[in-house]
Amino acid sequence: PNSDVIVEGDCLRLRAPGARGPKPLVDRLFQSAAAHFGPRCVAVVLSGTGSDGAEGVRAVKAAGGRVFVQEPRSAKY
Repeated sequence: PNSDVIVEGDCLRLRAPGARGPKPLVDRLFQSAAAHFGPRCVAVVLSGTGSDGAEGVRAVKAAGGRVFVQEPRSAKY
């Protein structure tokens, strides 16, 4: 609880949450995965509130990775 998950080397690591945004922040996971895996990175975004994940999705796309999002009709939020 109250930890961000990041990709570090070939491992997932828990880190103290950053000073901004919701806690935990999925953007940190997506950004670190994009940096490590590049075009092999895949991000899956499900229903949620706010904009957490938007920056991370851009990082994945910029790295040449794939992003899958939940169909808006099935999303609760």
